[in-house]
Amino acid sequence: MLDISITNIDKVLKTEEQIENFLNSVSFLEEKTDGVKLTVIRKDADFDLTKGLDNFIFAYKNNLIIIEEFIWLNRETIKKESIGISQFALVLDHFRKNMENLSEIPKNTEFLIEFLMNKPTITRDYYKKHAMVLIGYAPTSYRINNMRVYSKPEKFQTENNYLYAKQMQIDVPKILYNGVPREMLTSKSPVKALQEFKEYILNIPSAYGGKIEGVVTQYSNQPFKILQMDQHDPLVRMEKKLRYKMSDEDETLYFEQIHEISNDVVADLKYDNEYKKIISNLNRKVFEIHTIDYPKHLKKSELNVRDDIFLTSKMKLMRLLPGNDNALFLGRIQPPTKMHVKIIEDGLKIFDNVVVAIVKGKKSDKDKNPFPFELQKKMLLEKFPNIEIIQVGTGNIFGIISKVEHNINSILAGSDRSNGYARQLYKNPGMSVQEITREDNGVSSTKVRQSILTHNYEAFKNNMDETHHKYWETLYFIIHPDELEKKIKELQKFESFEKYLIIKEKLNKF
Repeated sequence: MLDISITNIDKVLKTEEQIENFLNSVSFLEEKTDGVKLTVIRKDADFDLTKGLDNFIFAYKNNLIIIEEFIWLNRETIKKESIGISQFALVLDHFRKNMENLSEIPKNTEFLIEFLMNKPTITRDYYKKHAMVLIGYAPTSYRINNMRVYSKPEKFQTENNYLYAKQMQIDVPKILYNGVPREMLTSKSPVKALQEFKEYILNIPSAYGGKIEGVVTQYSNQPFKILQMDQHDPLVRMEKKLRYKMSDEDETLYFEQIHEISNDVVADLKYDNEYKKIISNLNRKVFEIHTIDYPKHLKKSELNVRDDIFLTSKMKLMRLLPGNDNALFLGRIQPPTKMHVKIIEDGLKIFDNVVVAIVKGKKSDKDKNPFPFELQKKMLLEKFPNIEIIQVGTGNIFGIISKVEHNINSILAGSDRSNGYARQLYKNPGMSVQEITREDNGVSSTKVRQSILTHNYEAFKNNMDETHHKYWETLYFIIHPDELEKKIKELQKFESFEKYLIIKEKLNKF
């Protein structure tokens, strides 16, 4: 899906010379807003005003959003009370009302829109809620599978933001400053002057009322951001969450009741219908529950309890759809061993598919993580051509799930990780952790790397699946690059010389 990562200013301006260059250049600063990122895609079919919202796709974190989710909700109550997904009804209402102005938007265009909703995990408290801000767009291709949206956008663009925002009747980022910073600063020191500029900028009120989150500007043709000090402060975030959170014990009991009700909601739904009808039926069943039977929450209104019931039921419904019962297996996998192969094989016997997430931390130990992702992926796909393989930076389950193209119902985990994953999933009992017990033979990636270091091919074969025995030389020369160069020099006069040049060329591609 279309997204953009912007580096913090302190990671861009590292020297006094860079700071001074920035302060003496023309700076164009836009407000960075604090909301949720929505995906809006203009479909590939010709525009048809009679089809209304069906000319577009709306999604949040890959999950399809359709008007049938919000049929019976009172919009004024949403504006006043909602802290959840019911606020997406306001987005769909806006586009439906404005549809006749959207006919010129090119087919297969994906838009990234920031929606300033009320949400416990958003730190800013804007006075003006529910504004939409167009961040950017890109040509795209897409597909919809079991209520999830997957797209492959091209280069992120902003050149036509004003045109598209005018057609959609939404905002673009507000301009807060346009000038040369140095001209308004008193400090001679570049470091102090930059701090003075930050303080000035971050004291400008938000265009939406309240305290600004930060700004976005450019240096050396690259965007970067300046954020409030409290934006990533865990205490500030916790304070916001506590407005809507009871004690841990009461929250646990509340969500247990939510899940019990959602089990009843999805129990007899028919999954052979078109997804709009399925969602409409789901929505109807939630509204048929008398509010007296809703679980009680001391800090949430009936609307927000209803949101919790509906969203939980929707997630369970998606997991029950044919083809959606998939498992996630994550680890460093340096390299894939017999054990990894066995885990995936066992997972494929139980689930529709297995997604493998290969963890690559920013500060990986090269001794423990010598093999590149593309090689790991190639080895696994050779054994399992139909699995999905992605690269991730951490073991955060929900961050990983938002990136994969398959719905995940279960996590495959070793005994040492299963409790940690279970804690991450405690509010999502519909997802399970399937514990994997290591066999007594002690196969491990560590032993494979050790066998390569000690030139022990037999130990290598004992730890690797037979499919991957042929990778001995490739893995060996990654760990022993000097020996590859030595081998090439030794064999220059022989026919086998070319074989090692080919190996070197392949390694250079990873």
